[in-house]
Amino acid sequence: LGYTIHSWSKWFAVTGSVGKTTTVSLLGKLYKYVVGNNGIPTCSLPNNILYGEPIVAEVSSAQLMINKAFKPHICAILNIIPNHLDFHASLEEYTNVKLSIVQHQDENDYVLLPYDSLWGQDLKCKSQKIFIGGKLETGQNCVYIEKNNVYLRLNNTAKVIFTINKTHLQGQHNVRNILVAGTIAYLDYKSKLQIETMIETFYPLEHRLEIFRIHQGIRYINDSKATTGYSTIAALESLQDSSCILIMGGKTKGANPY
Repeated sequence: LGYTIHSWSKWFAVTGSVGKTTTVSLLGKLYKYVVGNNGIPTCSLPNNILYGEPIVAEVSSAQLMINKAFKPHICAILNIIPNHLDFHASLEEYTNVKLSIVQHQDENDYVLLPYDSLWGQDLKCKSQKIFIGGKLETGQNCVYIEKNNVYLRLNNTAKVIFTINKTHLQGQHNVRNILVAGTIAYLDYKSKLQIETMIETFYPLEHRLEIFRIHQGIRYINDSKATTGYSTIAALESLQDSSCILIMGGKTKGANPY
């Protein structure tokens, strides 16, 4: 309903199994309207949004199943792992729903994909693909890091679009989230300074590798938003230089075994 009302706006959409909220919250440092788990409901957007005003959306598989007309100008599929299989009939169905975010895009639009995903390479779409996280030797559009400088190679031309000088986020999974948010902002003509300020002033959200107490030299970290095995492994890898006692539990949501 919210998209139908504001379909003339410029939509930037982030989907995937994990990392969506952090990525759109980063973009919330630059954009007024953010909808999703950490924003406002789409149907609560004000009526007086200007034509072409950017709207950043965190998009779930359930929303993609319902909205058959969604056409984001820039979208990102962060990752696809077994998740919500207590709702979807199979991993194949879940994957196809996630990939459907590109179905109405055209050659003027962009889709950001993990550089190491086979499904990203195989994805058929009209939009321009940009692979995130690694320098591809195939000449494809990609975003990669060299000595903290983030390069975008687009149409065979590479340039530095921002530098990661300082970040409060931990882990390689969050580096990818930063690359996605920064690339979306760059494609929307945000300056290098704006993007770097976004990164440097952003702090981890609650329940996501959140250091909530240090007592007698021991750090207590709340990562209760890690609701998949993938998320838990990513969090542990980000703490690999530390001895760690892990307290965990929860449901597999049909994604069994891990």
